[in-house]
Amino acid sequence: MLTPFVSPYHTLALIFAALGGSAKLFPGVAPVVPLKDYISTCEGIRAVAFSPDGRYLAVGGYGELRKSGALTLWDTQSQKRVAVFAGHTGPVLTCAFSPDGKTLASGSRDRTIRLWDNRTGKELAVLKDAMESISSVAFSPDGTVVAGAVWPLRELPRGSELDYTTPGVVLLWDTKTFKVRAKLEGHVGPVGAIAFSPDGTTLAAASGKWDKKKDRAISGEVRLWDVARAKSTGVITGHTDRIEALAYRPDGKALATGSARWTDADGDDLAGEIKLWDTTSNKTIATSTVHKGTGISSLSFSMDGKVLASGSGVLTVPSDLGFGSAGELVLLRTNDLKELGKITDLSTAVSTVFNPRSHTLAASDNGRVRMWKVTDK
Repeated sequence: MLTPFVSPYHTLALIFAALGGSAKLFPGVAPVVPLKDYISTCEGIRAVAFSPDGRYLAVGGYGELRKSGALTLWDTQSQKRVAVFAGHTGPVLTCAFSPDGKTLASGSRDRTIRLWDNRTGKELAVLKDAMESISSVAFSPDGTVVAGAVWPLRELPRGSELDYTTPGVVLLWDTKTFKVRAKLEGHVGPVGAIAFSPDGTTLAAASGKWDKKKDRAISGEVRLWDVARAKSTGVITGHTDRIEALAYRPDGKALATGSARWTDADGDDLAGEIKLWDTTSNKTIATSTVHKGTGISSLSFSMDGKVLASGSGVLTVPSDLGFGSAGELVLLRTNDLKELGKITDLSTAVSTVFNPRSHTLAASDNGRVRMWKVTDK
């Protein structure tokens, strides 16, 4: 089970509660360090990522008045912001560190991926080949490739909006030349999430098929790609809605996927569905529907692979200005997806990530990041 954790920073969490946040203790989960100073610099967080050494946290989202992108770097030891990366003209939807921790990649609705030097804050490259919104970025384990998932946009008189009907692609760039190495096509819909297998041989890309008559997604799939040959090696199906989150377990033997799940024929009752797949047979190991009322937006494994964190909630896009609602964070045991704990006082948990060097869990909550210490004992 989960054991409570009280850190030297717990007093800070209580101070934050007095300022309007929540420091309520949940079974086995205790707040560690809410990054309260970030509230004034971002109107909605869409992406959080730890550096490989676990010290730094990158936070991306909407800028002021939601007219630009915000991307900042925080030192988790001092709890201070140490860098601001300026350049995106649209919200930052995703970010990822290179394996050596020296480079940060960020993807935005402004149709670009930008690469940054974490030591100097200098912009290294702007990758414009996608020409569409970037929903997910990932570095290969050897650092030679950065992949970007493309979600097409539809132009309207008032601006652009996400196109749920047009298939997306995945682009692979060489991190030395910044040139496109491959374009991976064949997905049934926009690509919402991507992840490299721990050994770097496979790239998993999640998407979903849209039914125009029902005006919603009716299935989800993960297409598997041989990275070296840029060839599809298989398709995993079984979800009844678009898959927007996936993560490989650290040992590479299992892949977790998350989507919404309509629980009635009319498509009025929504729940979140998580599936765990055997990466050798591509067969289902376990299924969970513990989330109620909203789909799965993020998944992350603990460093030892024993706990899976699942985030849910909705953070609206600029064409539908508003704030997130009905967010929750669920902790699951990874061999059978049994629920270990739940945090429900979140307005949204669009992005959730474990520290790769500790049992610290970070999750976005509208304009702030909250942290907890999590164990499986």
